[in-house]
Amino acid sequence: MNKPWLKPIFFDTLRAGLFPLATHEEGVVRMYHCGPTLYSCPTVGNWRSFLFSDVLKRTLEWGGWKVFQAMNITDVGHMRESEDSSSEIDPIQEKAKEKGLSPWDIVAHYEKQFFNDMDSLSMRRPTYVPKATEHIDDMVLMIRELIEKGYAYESNGNIYFSVKSFERYGNLSKNSIDNLDLGHRVDINADKRDARDFALWKTDSKHLMKWDTELGSDGFPGWHIECSAMVNSLFGNKLDIHSGGEDLIFPHHECEIAQSEAFSGKKLAKHWMHCRFLLVDGGKMGKSLGNAYTPSDIYEKGFTGAELRYSLIRGHYRQPLNFSFELLKDSRSALKRLQNFIQDLEEVKEVSFADEDFVKKYRDSFVNFMQKDLDVPQAIAVVMDLVKDSRKKGIDNIASSAKSFLSEVNEVLGIFVEQDDSGSQKIEEMIKERNKARDDRDWKKADRIREELLGLGVQIKDSSSGTTWNKMN
Repeated sequence: MNKPWLKPIFFDTLRAGLFPLATHEEGVVRMYHCGPTLYSCPTVGNWRSFLFSDVLKRTLEWGGWKVFQAMNITDVGHMRESEDSSSEIDPIQEKAKEKGLSPWDIVAHYEKQFFNDMDSLSMRRPTYVPKATEHIDDMVLMIRELIEKGYAYESNGNIYFSVKSFERYGNLSKNSIDNLDLGHRVDINADKRDARDFALWKTDSKHLMKWDTELGSDGFPGWHIECSAMVNSLFGNKLDIHSGGEDLIFPHHECEIAQSEAFSGKKLAKHWMHCRFLLVDGGKMGKSLGNAYTPSDIYEKGFTGAELRYSLIRGHYRQPLNFSFELLKDSRSALKRLQNFIQDLEEVKEVSFADEDFVKKYRDSFVNFMQKDLDVPQAIAVVMDLVKDSRKKGIDNIASSAKSFLSEVNEVLGIFVEQDDSGSQKIEEMIKERNKARDDRDWKKADRIREELLGLGVQIKDSSSGTTWNKMN
């Protein structure tokens, strides 16, 4: 049985307050974070949410908890409105038609890029990365049960969840059922008994990604049921933390709670945690505004994955973060300062007396800030104070304990890039793959690999004698 030493207190969106972490099993945390819909590369706004889940996982593991984390991939059913609001469009299918590929090819392409970006941002792989299409049978089982219990109904080949049948609908978003249509747009659909009902299963013979099941032919899932089915399949009724971006509170997470708890009769999760929006230069982010940056866009500007990661995690997750290139430059300076300090510590020779108490007070403060709702900005401030105060004091007698503490900091925040032989081998393999792409005149692939290398902090130079590389300062 695990005996964690860290006793975290987290803000719970559902209960609207700070509460000690409570789990189904002592010393074990089961957590689920809503991942990307892979019809394009996730933006830095998406990555803020994903990296929040990474810091959460790292913090718990550092604190002695055994963590089982899932982050899904939505590869079907996440519909969006057409520009004239007259119909719904599957963006994966739309991209497939645009590129002349199958939807599965589109997902495979962006899935590879997603994991490359994850690696460049030093995000640890979740325990599970399930895809919605791998859980169709689980969705069908849940939908059948919801129909039998009277929570769902069939209409014109589609199946909808009756919002009025679940009295707690709206509790997460603090939105009553009666007032729901006043605060949010709802679909006007003649197939629904109530405009606020949401789709569990849809039927469309023209849809490219479709399944013949006991629910009927040419069917595909609604977006919300996918996460409920994956959570139930992986964790049953023992989910401790459900997290995601604040944009998912309504309708996605609200609908998840309704269908999952109607299905099982038990709470979907003990804690709900949400990361706030990312602003860009003080305003909204959007493709139409030309500021929906992806990690590759940032790397093209000469910044590294470590600098981007630091920029995205340095604010408190429950506060909006203003992203800018000035922020990236400031992050570069901060990381350089920390790296220089670490390098100076490494050069200290053995000393006869080690002052362990000096560093302990900084570590204690770091622990307190991280266990109280992941207060990353205050935790980083503690680390910077250590650097400043150590310079004044002299580092000879504190080098060993300072290195040990900074190793813990990196375990939690993942902001120091550690290059080893396996990393060098990976870089050489990527350069070899890029050179082959250039020989094949596949310039798009060659450029993509170059951007991935930049994300790893690697600068390459092509010459008549070959390609050389070096780590960027």
